[in-house]
Amino acid sequence: CRVSPTWASGSRLKLMVVYPLPLKLRASSIYQNLPGIAQQATLAVANKDIVPSLGRNLGSCAGAATCTDSVTVNLIQPGTAFEPRMHQLDFRLSRIFSMGRYKLDANLDVFNVLNQGAVIDMTLAYGAKWLNPVQILAARMVKFGVEIHF
Repeated sequence: CRVSPTWASGSRLKLMVVYPLPLKLRASSIYQNLPGIAQQATLAVANKDIVPSLGRNLGSCAGAATCTDSVTVNLIQPGTAFEPRMHQLDFRLSRIFSMGRYKLDANLDVFNVLNQGAVIDMTLAYGAKWLNPVQILAARMVKFGVEIHF
């Protein structure tokens, strides 16, 4: 099979901006626009279900009277279905304080400003839990930090 994914399914956009503010403050921001993960539907099919359509046992079952082997089948052609694109925006406000020969860098970080819950991983095995999210982008988070340079 020839699979030709769309141009958008592989494109990534990442932007970073740093802007100086009065009072020795700096504002910076990072924006990422990433493709969604590929959707798949895999199904494990047992040898006993394959024999009627194939007319023989699986290759790994050659010569066996009973075989418990199975083969995994893709129900959706790989590279043709994707989750929606992920948009992530992070922001930082920082200030550098000079204390003699030491420098203190105080930071306020806000991650996932847009609070998007994009799917990062999901169940790909076809069944009752097919396409259930296993992991999503972490919720909006605020972090205070200090760096000491000496």
